[in-house]
Amino acid sequence: MNNQNTIYNINISNQDLLQIMIDKVNNNIPASFIRKSDGENVIIGYRNIKGIKLKKYLKKLRHFNISYFNISFQKFFRNELINSFYGADYIGVPIKQNYYGYSSSVRKFESNITEYFKFDTTKYVDNHFQLEFVKNKDTNMLNNPMAQELISNKKIGLISHFELSKFLSKFNSKIVSNI
Repeated sequence: MNNQNTIYNINISNQDLLQIMIDKVNNNIPASFIRKSDGENVIIGYRNIKGIKLKKYLKKLRHFNISYFNISFQKFFRNELINSFYGADYIGVPIKQNYYGYSSSVRKFESNITEYFKFDTTKYVDNHFQLEFVKNKDTNMLNNPMAQELISNKKIGLISHFELSKFLSKFNSKIVSNI
């Protein structure tokens, strides 16, 4: 590690990752790019990693709209998250303790969770790669042309809290599945 703020040293830049995504899409090669951050770490780390408190776990259940009393669904969701991380081609993780002066009470457990579950760190990329998809508010175009190429003229499946179909239609893209 380079300094106290660094959790992981990542070998794939965001530009490299975007190029990998473009190549996979253009060659019709299935791929999985998943973001594993503090919320997912609370769900999979609770009861496995000492220090992740029940209060945090319950807060994340509410965030993910999971009933406190539906234990079987909680177990299902947790197992699906874990399996998705094992099966992912690339996993976005926090690579620093602090971003822009902010951290979370859970981020300090990131490396413990990776070690506990034996996740493949060679698949790790910066979980802030989604910032490559930020749009310019004046032009409604993405700031990164590679990211814009990736969302243009596509049929897209999304897992998102936001309604993006109107925005994507500006790039001649259509949402075919939205969870």
